[in-house]
Amino acid sequence: MNNSRLLDKMQDSYSSLTPGEKAVAEYIVNNHQKAAFLTSIEIGEAANVSDTTVIRLANTLGYSKFSDFKKDLQEIIKDRITPKEKLDITLEDIDEKDIVREIYELDRQNLERTFEALDVGAINQVIEGLCKSRKIFAMGMGLSASAVYFLSYRLRRIQKDVVEIKSGSYSLVAQMSLMLPEDIFIAFDFPRYSREIYETMKFIKEDIGGKTVLITDNPLNPLQEYSDITLTAHNDTLGFTNSCIGTDFLVNILSVGVILKETQHSLLSLDKIEKFSRSLGHCL
Repeated sequence: MNNSRLLDKMQDSYSSLTPGEKAVAEYIVNNHQKAAFLTSIEIGEAANVSDTTVIRLANTLGYSKFSDFKKDLQEIIKDRITPKEKLDITLEDIDEKDIVREIYELDRQNLERTFEALDVGAINQVIEGLCKSRKIFAMGMGLSASAVYFLSYRLRRIQKDVVEIKSGSYSLVAQMSLMLPEDIFIAFDFPRYSREIYETMKFIKEDIGGKTVLITDNPLNPLQEYSDITLTAHNDTLGFTNSCIGTDFLVNILSVGVILKETQHSLLSLDKIEKFSRSLGHCL
């Protein structure tokens, strides 16, 4: 189902729902930003019905599993909810006494879901592109800039020419003027999605012809239209910004993959830079 129409679907089906299902639908429509982060039991308690009624509503709307219904509900709000609103929701639900365990469990799930979503063929295509490209352009705004730095740091150690793009405006225009068709562009884009990254990838596909890679939380990201390869990183969090664990996992795979594919060159490059570093008294 197109998740952008989920709330409309719920309202259109309202007249044919049972009284209990109507109570759930009313609660979700009026509180969807909060409901997206609740379990079926918690939604049932809030609507004064059983969790079975909540699951039955999801089935009525065409979902075989409540988890799929909840996922679509979360996708609706990802690009709408502000950091403050997300923190408000977190503060209401989080167990302060077990914060370490809750964060650990969520990041463990992020890592597992990212691993399960991996397309090995797509990963190998990206690694091949990183090895063959003249230049590597990596772009990410806000928190995603950390992924740009992580990838760049790793690849520069083995003498890859990486252009980091972490801001827009005239700096972005100047950096994109360097791109040629034989280059590769990697975008890190997570909610709230960046208009500048969208326009950059559109420009690359329509005017340059370079290879594009998208690393995002949702294959339905509008950037998919201009991406040759899309990799999914799950970065749900209890805080007010996204977790980075899924993204860092993918960056780690890609950078190590390049090193293994170009083993001899990588060893020579690392040996060269280590000698220079030691002469300066630095540690890598």
